[in-house]
Amino acid sequence: MEDTGRHLDFVLKHYRKGALDTRRAIRRFNAATSSRADWRKVRTLWLSVISSAAAVAAGVIVYMNTGSRAWTENATAGAVQVCILPDSTSVTLAPGSSVCYRKGRAFLRHRKVKLEGMAFFRVTKDAAHPFVVSSENAYVKVLGTEFQVEEIPGTGNTTCTEVSVRSGKVFFSRTPESKGLVLVRDMPASLGPGETIPVLTNHAPNPEAWATGVFDYEDTPLDVVLDELSGYYGVALTLEKGKPDRHLTGSFDAGDLDETIFLIEDALDVEISKGQE
Repeated sequence: MEDTGRHLDFVLKHYRKGALDTRRAIRRFNAATSSRADWRKVRTLWLSVISSAAAVAAGVIVYMNTGSRAWTENATAGAVQVCILPDSTSVTLAPGSSVCYRKGRAFLRHRKVKLEGMAFFRVTKDAAHPFVVSSENAYVKVLGTEFQVEEIPGTGNTTCTEVSVRSGKVFFSRTPESKGLVLVRDMPASLGPGETIPVLTNHAPNPEAWATGVFDYEDTPLDVVLDELSGYYGVALTLEKGKPDRHLTGSFDAGDLDETIFLIEDALDVEISKGQE
């Protein structure tokens, strides 16, 4: 009882009217509690926003990294190289050329490749998934065919792209949205700097002989044949004896030059002279 009395004396001694307003205290407590609750809500929302932003950023980084890793590249140095794509399409790359494509199912869904340099394609037919080749300044779309795409460096940083078809059909344009040409065999075309639509051109009958290893002629003038063979073998070939208006039809391997000359001479009853190699 003495302790209780002392405590009561202390309260009475220090009591001041209006100094201890319980209702006011409760209101302040509720306000403070509400304020802290609001702050916790704001803090929770802010952390949620930060977490979401971090997740988005992480997603972008993962996507970009995954995207870069999903592409594979085949490049050549000083020799011809053949690579097989996931759909069994064969790509023969000329020296100093490269082709990039996505791996596995990602490729099978879109069948798109990026080319630098020159390549000969033997495309596996798939009507549901057209095959697309894109280079710095050109776009080629096919279903199943054999064709060649070549980038020819020009002056400065300009590039001319040439497309030739061995079999089937291809669509050749600058971009997927621009106008273009549908090419078939013996309809080569080129797309130069500043040109919006490819134009038909004239060149050797077998521009892909370096890749196929075969010369294929159908009623081709002899002078055209000799010009192409001279360029391929790096030796000047001229008609020594026989009629110059002869035409050659036939196929033969791009092997030994002397054997090739013998086959032509025997087929057309002519004589061909060979310059210095």
